[in-house]
Amino acid sequence: MAQLVYPKELDSLKVKGIFDGKRVLITGGSGALGSTLITKLLGFNVKEIIVFSRDEKRQDEIKRKHYDKCLKYILGDIKDYHSIRDAVRGADIVIHAAAFKYINLAEKQVSECVKTNVIGSLNVINAVKDEKNIEICLGISTDKASSPINVYGMSKTIMERLFCEADETKGNLKTRFLTVRYGNVLMTTGSVVPIWKEKVQKGEPLPVTDPNMTRFIFTLNDSINLIFYALVHGNSGDIISVKMPAVLLNDLAEVVAQGKVPVKIVGMRPGEKINECLIADFECKDTIDLGDNYLIRPNSNIGLEFDNGVKKPFTSDEAVRLNKEDVKELLYKINAL
Repeated sequence: MAQLVYPKELDSLKVKGIFDGKRVLITGGSGALGSTLITKLLGFNVKEIIVFSRDEKRQDEIKRKHYDKCLKYILGDIKDYHSIRDAVRGADIVIHAAAFKYINLAEKQVSECVKTNVIGSLNVINAVKDEKNIEICLGISTDKASSPINVYGMSKTIMERLFCEADETKGNLKTRFLTVRYGNVLMTTGSVVPIWKEKVQKGEPLPVTDPNMTRFIFTLNDSINLIFYALVHGNSGDIISVKMPAVLLNDLAEVVAQGKVPVKIVGMRPGEKINECLIADFECKDTIDLGDNYLIRPNSNIGLEFDNGVKKPFTSDEAVRLNKEDVKELLYKINAL
């Protein structure tokens, strides 16, 4: 059998070409990922960056951080179709980062999670289809979507499938519908390190649900690079994931604590796993190993048709494990310590 080959390295010139003279809409654009994306995009020859989000306070913070004439700010909510439909007018590329992310809240407020992550994502897709001239619409997914056991993960699994369906039902539209899937990103909204840092400052113990719990770990720049890889190399309908390193949660807590406060084991919360998964066992038949990344096409059997088909799941207990010194170096590198 032949191999299905995608480029291993990200071509920076092709990245610049993707954005040259383009209008880029970022849903959830006032979050940490959106802010980092804005910084990167301002280094390209973009025509306009449209920051779409529902949080006016954080939009104001982004405005003060990023002042450029090509930036446009729109207050709105993806749960409102007309709101997102107006925002996509004239856009060339849509990066859909808006999401209901808090796992514990999603378990209690299922309907709100579904409204944002499922209905909201469907609104984005339909708005893009109605606009007709969008070149790329990319959705941001999560490792929680792979073999999901919590409401948040289930909602993101459906989001992924909605993007795949959008490709299958787009007719004559030239839009590429893509998804990227990755694990925990350091220093993003709701992530654990900023929460722990605040507790260290207050002299409070750091809560760890289970000392043996492992989690994939990523920086914002890593996530941007995966997004750029998908935008440049992805074919419509692709879900592109990445071979992330992992960390023992207890090690991460001890590094953040720096010996100033104790680490307290509090027990697992509803919807949590001991180990996370980026490629589930049942997805192997639909997944190709691209070297540093994975290509997933649900229900395609491409993993069975090509030599570089994935043979086993990719889970955080099997990934490259960062030790405490690795974690400390990484956190210092991104100014998280």
